[in-house]
Amino acid sequence: MIEPIEKKVPGDGIAIHLAVWEGRGKNILAVHGLTANNRCWDPIARSVAPNHRLLAMDLRGRGL
Repeated sequence: MIEPIEKKVPGDGIAIHLAVWEGRGKNILAVHGLTANNRCWDPIARSVAPNHRLLAMDLRGRGL
């Protein structure tokens, strides 16, 4: 399994947890559903990376 780089990034006064699966192509921003977190994109990341860079953030109140 491809492991993402986990980061905290600033966002409008709060820290947002971001998972980044590195790739050579265009950036793809993935936003999860209400009851999930950014790691729900693990299966998709296997198909997308390394052809594209997949970024997935945790929505407020979910994940880290």
